[in-house]
Amino acid sequence: MMSINLWASTYCFERSESLFTIKNNLKKIMLPDEDVIIDTKSNCLETAVRPYRESLISKYLRMNYSMRPELAKKSRISGQLCRFHIKKNDSLSKIEDKLNLGTKNNFEKSQVSETSSSVREILVSEGRVGLLTIEDENIYVKCEKYAETFGIELSLTSEFSQGLTTSLTLAKGEWINISTIKNDLAKKSNTKSINLGIEHRKITGEQTIIYFVSIQ
Repeated sequence: MMSINLWASTYCFERSESLFTIKNNLKKIMLPDEDVIIDTKSNCLETAVRPYRESLISKYLRMNYSMRPELAKKSRISGQLCRFHIKKNDSLSKIEDKLNLGTKNNFEKSQVSETSSSVREILVSEGRVGLLTIEDENIYVKCEKYAETFGIELSLTSEFSQGLTTSLTLAKGEWINISTIKNDLAKKSNTKSINLGIEHRKITGEQTIIYFVSIQ
């Protein structure tokens, strides 16, 4: 959780600009209780700074970087600020059989296992609604600070309708699984050519994508 009385603004940039470079440069002129997070999908970043410094940050960004004209969001933060971390774990396990019939007859079998992980962040003011997008599905979030833990709500609607909302209590840094997606990789393909003869491929396996959320 971050301190109160901050001003949240979102700035969007041309794709030629590196958000990581901008963030590193911004951190050099920010106070300890101020922060910045990036959204590489939209090539935007969100700043949370003291109200009297918001115009300074805005001027600095406009003078030094190529910005898109829209300002996505600009609002005063009431209450504390929750930093949500969204982690995506992608596990791939597949077996490929390849049979070549033609000038050279051979059979090949290969097995591949891959795992990748990525993390992104969003800032949500306590008691306000934030938006996560997972595999083109919107998930709305709220947070509340208790004595030693955090209360979060996850909903498929912005109204947090009963039956479509999940309430959780978690400690700082604790990861909660909020979505698991499994994809069947089974497919077959045949390729014919004068030089290669016939090539037959068969792929089996599964891709598992798991999304976790935490408050840091």
